[in-house]
Amino acid sequence: MITIHLIPQAHLDPIWLWPWTAGVDEAIATCRTACDLMDRHADMTFNMGDAWVIEQVEQIDPATFARIKKLVAAKRWDLSGGWYIQPDCNFPIGDALKRQIEIGIGYVREKFGVAPSIAMNVDSFGHAQAFPTLLRAAGQDKYVMMRPQEHEMKLPARLFRWQDPATGDTVTTFRIAGAYCTPGRMSVEHLRDSLTELPSGAEHTMCFFGVSDHGGGPTEEMLDFCRKNKNAIPGATLEFSTPTRFFEAIAATQESLPLVKGELQFHAIGCYSVEGRLKRAVRKAEHFLLQAERCRKLDPATPADGAAKLRDAWKSVCFHEFHDTIGGTCLPSAYAYVMNDIGGATAEAERQTVYTLRRLMLAKLGDNPLQRIVLFNPSDKPFDGYVEFEPWVEFTPWQSHWRLLDGDGKEVPYQKMDGEAMADSAIDRLVFRVSLQPDEIRAIRIDCDRKLAPTVTKKASVHHDRLTTDSGVSIHHDSRSVRKVSFSPSRLLPAPELSLLDDSSDTWTHRLDRYPAGPGELAQWSAFSVIDTGPLMCSLRQEGCIGRSDVVVEWRVYAGMPFVDLSLRINWTERQKVLKLLWSFPSPAKSRTDGTLGGSTARPTDGREYPLQDWIHLKHDDGADSAIICPDSFGIDVTPDRARVTLLRSPLLAHHDPNLGLSPRKQYADRGEHVLRFRFLNGASIDPGTLGAIAHGIHQPPLTADLTRGMPARRQRNQI
Repeated sequence: MITIHLIPQAHLDPIWLWPWTAGVDEAIATCRTACDLMDRHADMTFNMGDAWVIEQVEQIDPATFARIKKLVAAKRWDLSGGWYIQPDCNFPIGDALKRQIEIGIGYVREKFGVAPSIAMNVDSFGHAQAFPTLLRAAGQDKYVMMRPQEHEMKLPARLFRWQDPATGDTVTTFRIAGAYCTPGRMSVEHLRDSLTELPSGAEHTMCFFGVSDHGGGPTEEMLDFCRKNKNAIPGATLEFSTPTRFFEAIAATQESLPLVKGELQFHAIGCYSVEGRLKRAVRKAEHFLLQAERCRKLDPATPADGAAKLRDAWKSVCFHEFHDTIGGTCLPSAYAYVMNDIGGATAEAERQTVYTLRRLMLAKLGDNPLQRIVLFNPSDKPFDGYVEFEPWVEFTPWQSHWRLLDGDGKEVPYQKMDGEAMADSAIDRLVFRVSLQPDEIRAIRIDCDRKLAPTVTKKASVHHDRLTTDSGVSIHHDSRSVRKVSFSPSRLLPAPELSLLDDSSDTWTHRLDRYPAGPGELAQWSAFSVIDTGPLMCSLRQEGCIGRSDVVVEWRVYAGMPFVDLSLRINWTERQKVLKLLWSFPSPAKSRTDGTLGGSTARPTDGREYPLQDWIHLKHDDGADSAIICPDSFGIDVTPDRARVTLLRSPLLAHHDPNLGLSPRKQYADRGEHVLRFRFLNGASIDPGTLGAIAHGIHQPPLTADLTRGMPARRQRNQI
């Protein structure tokens, strides 16, 4: 006899085909209705552990919150899950997912005195392989999920042990059969689905039911159906239960369950290439908040309320990493609030880092007669790279004989660039290289002595057909465009190029695991112009178009650096297209490793679309390695012959097949300007372990500031 544990529950989408305000309403109504049903039915149980949902009830309807507390104490209301919200399980960085878990479990522990050991993400679109490690670290050793479903990924059983191959950590995992909800009505077929694909000898399974999505748990009709069909399936019996009771029932058999290693994919591959502005804004917020947290530990004078403000900012980020929100599948109008809220979180983090740096400048840097540029690395990783800064020198044009000096009086080589402003009194920008240890603060002085001129050796140069550096990196061009890039004098590779492809899929890209093979439409370019000519950095700029969209590219090489940088500025106006950045290989790629949530993952070169975090590393048949750093892009497909980073898509917004999308008010995704950054490497050997650090340096460059304390009064200064 197999026991089917009936799980009355209500998966809530706080934002989806409605704004967040409707999500608040559904949270209140759902929880109140569940309490009412449980008052009428003494045998009924209910599962709702999303901290955000319960937090709304506490703030708005304290009477219902008090009822929930009593039901939790009676072990009828189960808090399995316990995270702040059910996020996308590929997009967040590892530290953000940790905050998602910590904030949620912290709230549940504070309000109810329990810490759920079962995590739940019933509708998230796929799962990174680091999940078992992250769950174990949070004290959760059991997991409930549904996607990928049976038709998307074959698993040895519905109930299995899921292992992170990087650490060996394992969690007992249950994959929901068929659906996590029953928005229409219950059926015997839905009950039977839960009996499929069980491991040998299984005596327990779970069947989830309830209206869900826009709120609503079980209904009276559903409860009545369950009672009437208690023995409708031969060999099985039904009982109202909870995930906690289920995992207690199978505890003795967990070690004998089949083992599954690695990531669980795929579902809705399009959710990693739509609403790109939001994705980049959330990524920026994640890194700003990490810097702000680091600053608080270094600054003894930080205000006491700063920690609470950062926690609230993290809650905003965690809330908007909900799988539908960050996935770009919500109403277009719903994203106005989302972007405002993420902007507020980022502003709070930036404000705290700005104040911390200035307080540290006062505490650690004394007076000096020379103006200073202050650099600060509030990070757990060292920084070694080029920074750009526009020192304030009172509208005076930067003079060619001015020098930068480090703390020992040695010259710091620099190069002048055009400033951002295009006013008559332009402010010049400087680019220079700096190395900073974690938490290091350093001052570089501006020496305006007219008798001394800087001595900067030219290490980046412009030639008639290429830009080169002392490290052997070159960008080769003809009269129309960049054709080749090289990372040593003897190794020329095709330059990455844009490819525009048709994409008739819905917002999620349902039922597909890849986009068209191409070749697609290529960009058309005007003549290029060289912008920077050395001695430390050379660049060229080119305008063009692809499809309906205008494109501006800037290529750069830096002295002493083994990479080529590319920046794309795209005014996106397409309809039902996908834009890829294509890099063809002269030698086939035999293996790849991708940056993923919480670490990295080895993947096949099979042409499927995968979610990506920051970087990819490839090994080629000829012994060379190559890598792409792409901090602003989140999807990629790779075959042995090429890699294609997914840049932008233009599906209809909030469009879910089989709807024909014929609304006269339909909107296309991501219209407007986007800026995307890339870094390309190739060589005899590239350590994949360094790629995450390179991307980290792009996400978290040093903080900068002007410092004039100790300079002589203006009437005594002759240097400016």
